[in-house]
Amino acid sequence: MLRTSLSALVLSLSLAAVSTAHAAPDGFLDPLFGQGGLQKVAFGEGADMSAARGIAVLPDGRILLTGFVQRENNTTEIGLARLRADGQVDESFGRPRYLPAGLESVYVSAAALQPDGKLVVVGEADLIGPGKRALVCRFLANGSVDTGFATIDNALAPGCRVVEDANDSTAAAVVIQRSGRIALAGSIYYNNVLHGLVVRLDASGNYDGDFAESGVGILLPASTHDTELVDIAETPAGDLVAVGSALVNSDASWQVFRLRGADGAPDTDFDGDGLRPIDIDQVAGGNDYAYVTSVLPDGRIVIGGLARGSQGYCPAVARLKPDGAFDNSLDGDGLYVDPFCALAFDGISDMVVQSDGRMVLAGDGDGDFFAMRFAPEGGRDVDFGQGGLIYFNFASLTGMDGMDMSYRVANHGGRLLLAGYTLSIADDIPHADFAAARLDNDLIFADGVE
Repeated sequence: MLRTSLSALVLSLSLAAVSTAHAAPDGFLDPLFGQGGLQKVAFGEGADMSAARGIAVLPDGRILLTGFVQRENNTTEIGLARLRADGQVDESFGRPRYLPAGLESVYVSAAALQPDGKLVVVGEADLIGPGKRALVCRFLANGSVDTGFATIDNALAPGCRVVEDANDSTAAAVVIQRSGRIALAGSIYYNNVLHGLVVRLDASGNYDGDFAESGVGILLPASTHDTELVDIAETPAGDLVAVGSALVNSDASWQVFRLRGADGAPDTDFDGDGLRPIDIDQVAGGNDYAYVTSVLPDGRIVIGGLARGSQGYCPAVARLKPDGAFDNSLDGDGLYVDPFCALAFDGISDMVVQSDGRMVLAGDGDGDFFAMRFAPEGGRDVDFGQGGLIYFNFASLTGMDGMDMSYRVANHGGRLLLAGYTLSIADDIPHADFAAARLDNDLIFADGVE
């Protein structure tokens, strides 16, 4: 999402204050961030496994990381940490952790920062007793839970809520709409079938009664066995775009839903019924998975994910016009599948579309952080990393090449900020910490870079 010119100026100035001019190639670790471009945050004894699943960049350039922290007793909590603009750990913030009363554990999937500095965190809650439900919590700028959030018809204490009457559900993504309303996307088992789930709350965290059925929408395309939504974005018109994948005749394909902002109903101006399936089918019966979406200022929709090829799973991007038709200015037909394919490719987790139209996909491959950049017209951007892609790990911080996973990528004053976890093993015991990295990206002057 593009910042206001004032916010971009504040962030640019704050980054300039902690760095000197440099011109490292795009896509390589920024040596002025953290420790050689990398940083990890440990949650201390009793916290065996932790992973950052959300990034929030504050107006002054500081970075909020949030995710889950698993304790020795296997209880999992929401964890938060803060980095300074230069990537050093902000110890004044501490390591807040929170487990709502009435829950056994929580699993964080994503987070979004409100304009007032509050942080909305979503994921999945294990209830005391059987059942899992989609979870949403809100935190104040100091890391404490916001007790003024979700005060009406709430099964939990204010500050967090599970989606009532939605057993076996999860929230995978969240977007803060310009109106202040909060929209979640995920999935729910309903009548023994996995359905897409979209929930909208008002700015206070209570259900938006004007949206779908009392704030909760359940989506399932025709002739589909299972549907899972994994990302959501807002259009310039205030509508919602949710993406994911569905099984149609045992073949997984990308699914792009567009819902009217006014009431959550399918937008029939979008491909006729509010749904645009994308079945790439490089190989017969090959499963394709969409993971991320971004809506451009002109209303075009960018989707990123994986397409199954003969050599494994291949990163892919698609671009649609506001009405759901393919935007043929991307590789001639609106779809680009990169020839870099691998059976060990674990997935695409997030995407940033830069102000010049370049598309950055991030995730992990073969146990390392991974980022790849595409040109606006399609094709790999060879000015980024090594031929358009970059792998890196945290061995310089952990002392070993462990398992590293990137979940999120964000614009940090024009540079690229990635977050996830780094896993190392000591005395045969695995241990994972929050991990963040920043990549140089000096070509994108419009995003506030020197």
